[in-house]
Amino acid sequence: MTYDKELKTFCALVPVSRSFLKALNTITSSVSLMLVVAAMISPAIADTSHSPYLSSAASEDFENYLKAGENRAFAVAPGGAWAWVAGSAATGVAEKEALNNCSQYTDQPCHIFAVNNQIVFDLAEWNNSWRLEVPIAGDTPHTGLNRGDVFPDLAFLTADGKPVVLSDYMGKTVFLHFWGSWCPLCKSELPDINELHSTLADDDQIEFILLQVREPFSVSKRWMSMQNLTVPLHDSGQKSRTDDRIRMSNGDEVGDRYVAGVFPTTYILDSNRRVVFSKSGPEENWTQYETLIQNTD
Repeated sequence: MTYDKELKTFCALVPVSRSFLKALNTITSSVSLMLVVAAMISPAIADTSHSPYLSSAASEDFENYLKAGENRAFAVAPGGAWAWVAGSAATGVAEKEALNNCSQYTDQPCHIFAVNNQIVFDLAEWNNSWRLEVPIAGDTPHTGLNRGDVFPDLAFLTADGKPVVLSDYMGKTVFLHFWGSWCPLCKSELPDINELHSTLADDDQIEFILLQVREPFSVSKRWMSMQNLTVPLHDSGQKSRTDDRIRMSNGDEVGDRYVAGVFPTTYILDSNRRVVFSKSGPEENWTQYETLIQNTD
């Protein structure tokens, strides 16, 4: 991680004064920011209300965690899941129980965020948690929508009308998003998706594929243009509000609710087209996933 990114991450976790930041900026970038910070602040938990690793709901519940008894631990996962326990036999037991409880609410890897009154969040472990095991040669991959499944091979069009299939993007990390300009929740999160795309635009190993549903491509394209949003669009091929079919590479069709139970729905696929993350409904902060996406193979 670069010094600038370490500084940005630290500021997200621990609000600090301008004078403190000025002092930090005088420190050589060869020294780990987190080690410097450890020597300059107390181990007590600071304000976490702006942490990008806690959802707004998790941040609120974290206040309850701070008031609980000793031998407690707080666990979080990408996508907003969290859980905590208090009053365990020992801190090690609390950590295991918090991780186990967190895993009941998500298929994402859970991570310990805090133990008793100390933040112990391992950012490096978090940033690499979307890496799946390398496929075993000869294994027949399972096609599906769950974490680890190979996503169905959809057929669609590029913005200029060229036919493509999802498997054409093998070797790249894919941000696959289903949306419509008629959908208020879809529209509300697109500026954040646009910001994420702008941040990752120079990485040619990451592809953004936004497919409109229940409307012509021209309508969604016009709305994006009116909002001055630049994230690239692809054409699902749907033509109207009654057109709910998604095309497959083998010529079959499925209902769009098969891949998206609600709109918007988003999937992050690794270079082998395997699902590493999915989100039904809008995400409150897509930019928090920047490093996770960059570390998805």
